[in-house]
Amino acid sequence: MKKSGRKITLITLFILCAVFTAILFLTVPKARLEETVFWIAFAFAIPFNLLCAVLLHLWSGRKDGEDIVDLPLAYVLIGVFGLIYLVVGAIFMYVDITKPLVLIIIEIVVTAAYIISAMYFTFAAKHITDTQRQTKRKVLFIKLLKSDIDALIEKAQGEELKSALKTFSENVRFSDPMSHASLAGIENELSTIVREIGARILENEEDALTLVKKAEETLKIRNERCIILK
Repeated sequence: MKKSGRKITLITLFILCAVFTAILFLTVPKARLEETVFWIAFAFAIPFNLLCAVLLHLWSGRKDGEDIVDLPLAYVLIGVFGLIYLVVGAIFMYVDITKPLVLIIIEIVVTAAYIISAMYFTFAAKHITDTQRQTKRKVLFIKLLKSDIDALIEKAQGEELKSALKTFSENVRFSDPMSHASLAGIENELSTIVREIGARILENEEDALTLVKKAEETLKIRNERCIILK
């Protein structure tokens, strides 16, 4: 969600609470205002409810490096538990109940469920962002390798070498993008060969062509190992 959208959501939460509060005090019997149970119910239904919603809303949009956690689950939690707080609060604010013990127990149970759900959301969001980071790192090798090869195509002068590099680039493009720690050796070897091609590309086209063939063979071995690792 964009920054402006997040601000609108935050303002909407405050407006809704203000509207509910206004309706409440215009409609609730005055006698209820003298009861402790009313103010306990009000505290959970409006200010505490708003506080939880704002905190979860702000957390769901926090920046963590380049990743932004913004899951619909956060707003589902806000909506579901916000409604529960309002319904329970309305019952105890309007109905002629004077003993607060039952209300306190219900609110504690609801709050505990809210906290557990928010913690689950936290772990889920962390897992997603961690997975995204790992995936970016794992696909980085192939992206960088293709970029290096494409740069060599621009430098190549002979059509045979240029054609060989284009074919190699396409093979890299359609290779398994996911890297693995056990592939570090062969991927380093592949990077070294590409650098050697870059060093020879203007000096000796035949040597460069030989190195492209070697790189193709190395890429094939790398991709075969990727299949084994799955």
